[in-house]
Amino acid sequence: MSKGEFLQLLKLRLLESNVTPTQGVLNYYSQRIDAGMRNGLSEDKAVAEQGDIDEIVAKAILDMATPASIARSVRECEEANEGKRKKKVSYEDDYYEDSEVKGKSKAAFWITLCTFPIWFPLFMGLGGTALGLLIALWAVGFSLVVVVAALGVAAVGTLLGSFTVVFGMIPIAGFIGLIGASLFLAGLSAILWTPATLAMKGIMKLSLLPFKGIKRAFSSI
Repeated sequence: MSKGEFLQLLKLRLLESNVTPTQGVLNYYSQRIDAGMRNGLSEDKAVAEQGDIDEIVAKAILDMATPASIARSVRECEEANEGKRKKKVSYEDDYYEDSEVKGKSKAAFWITLCTFPIWFPLFMGLGGTALGLLIALWAVGFSLVVVVAALGVAAVGTLLGSFTVVFGMIPIAGFIGLIGASLFLAGLSAILWTPATLAMKGIMKLSLLPFKGIKRAFSSI
């Protein structure tokens, strides 16, 4: 029997007998065979000197029952039990934490429900006041934009009216006055347009703040 065949058969018998560690036994006999071959034995002779495979397996089974092996098995068993105990404690902690969170949620729900007659009218009153302020701000901002736009339209209208001098409908002095008024209105409209649009944008951003606060409050529940 060759070395490879011997080790393969030994491995199968060890696995069938639940001998551990299997690789340690295989390494031991592999080294013994190599040592015999270095001492001048043929491969078959070196394998034959290892003895019967059944006897090797029986000896390995007895070695498993040594005090060191028993102590190792007890230690592994204790480590496994300790791991299970820690896992159980972790599950219990998670359970209590979940129960505590659920209890707080239920308490908050009942408090909110019981105090509904108090906080709902206050909420509606504050909401109505805030809505009125927003409408007023929008009206102011819109009025500013409309006034500035009206100045620009007036400037264009005054400029067009000045051309009636061609038809002799107004004197030269009126023409010059209309041109001056048109330039004044155009300049005033150009100066006020940027502040008016910035004010309108600021009012729009300000009006969105309550809605963002409400959204944030509901998302945190």
